[in-house]
Amino acid sequence: MVYENSRGIRGWWEIKGKNFEKLLFILHRLSGVVVGLYFILHIFETSTILNGEEDWKSLMEFLKNPFAHTGLLIVAFLSVFHALNGIRLIFAEQGLLIGKMRRQGYPIVSFSLTGIQRKMGWFVILLTFILALYAFYHLFIVSLGVRF
Repeated sequence: MVYENSRGIRGWWEIKGKNFEKLLFILHRLSGVVVGLYFILHIFETSTILNGEEDWKSLMEFLKNPFAHTGLLIVAFLSVFHALNGIRLIFAEQGLLIGKMRRQGYPIVSFSLTGIQRKMGWFVILLTFILALYAFYHLFIVSLGVRF
C-alpha cells in the first residue's frame, strides 16, 4: 500500500511546517550523516601512515591550510551539536524534563516544547556555538597562526 504523502528519505529533510523540536531532529540527522561520512574519510586519511612516514608528513602538510581547517571546523560544530542534542533527545525519550501529561486537543501541540525541553534545545544551540568558537580559536589562531 503506497501512501500519497509518503516521501521516503526525502521526508527526513522537509522543513516546511515543522516545529522547533522537529527542526532540531532534522539537524540531528544531518549532523549524524555528515559526521559519519567524515569518520569514514578519516579512517582512509589516517591509514596513509601505513605507506610510510614521508607520505604521512606530506599529507599533514597538505592538510595544514585554511580550507581543510574550515572543513574541520564544520565537522567539529556538527559533532558537538550531534552529541549535545543526542543527550537532549535521550532525556526526552526517557520522559525526563518534559512535564505533566495533558489531554490533547485540536490543533495538536507538542507539550514537550513548552517547558524545559525547549530551553534545553536553545541551550544546545548556544553551547554548540560557544564550543565552535573554541574550535575556531584552536584551528585558526593556534594551529595556523592567522592574525586578524
